[in-house]
Amino acid sequence: MRNGLVAICVSSPKLYMGNAVQNAKQIISMIEIAEEHSAKIIVFPELALTGAGCGNLFNQSVLLDAAGDAIYDIVGQTEKKDIIVVFGAPVDVDGKLYNCAIVAAHGKVLGVVPQSITTDSKFSPAPEKNGVAIVGGMEVPFGTDLIFECLLLGELRFGITIGDELIAPFSPAEKHTSNGANLILSLCAQPTVAGNPSY
Repeated sequence: MRNGLVAICVSSPKLYMGNAVQNAKQIISMIEIAEEHSAKIIVFPELALTGAGCGNLFNQSVLLDAAGDAIYDIVGQTEKKDIIVVFGAPVDVDGKLYNCAIVAAHGKVLGVVPQSITTDSKFSPAPEKNGVAIVGGMEVPFGTDLIFECLLLGELRFGITIGDELIAPFSPAEKHTSNGANLILSLCAQPTVAGNPSY
């Protein structure tokens, strides 16, 4: 932090639908660029690791296993870097699939935030209480009420929303700010649908 300001990078890299390995490479490349520009936080889209339009592929263990391995690879790349990385990925916890934000720094997963307001039946809404989950081979904090802070970034404390949560009534962002967050990072993506007049 310099003069009370923090450099935050927002990245939307080239997406390979359903290919977690290639998407991880894109994410790692963007992390390198962000660090070269002295960014302290880099934020990627919702489900950046797989793409939001995978549809029924989210039910396939091949995709989820590849995503788990890719999470491990991305987190490992942060070990010697002074940057916080936030990216979206599908995460299986106790047999339920969640649309999550992964927060990583210094080679560790700091926490995993599941989407609490979901309209996609493939994903479960977040549990009511925070807990732990095994992600990327590590036991990590898991829940919607996580607030992240870093001593190197002074008084910065951030919470996370996913998809339409930021603009939803009773948004998790309101709870985050009441719990001391002074920054909200919102991961969003909109899958392209054939025939949708918006595209």
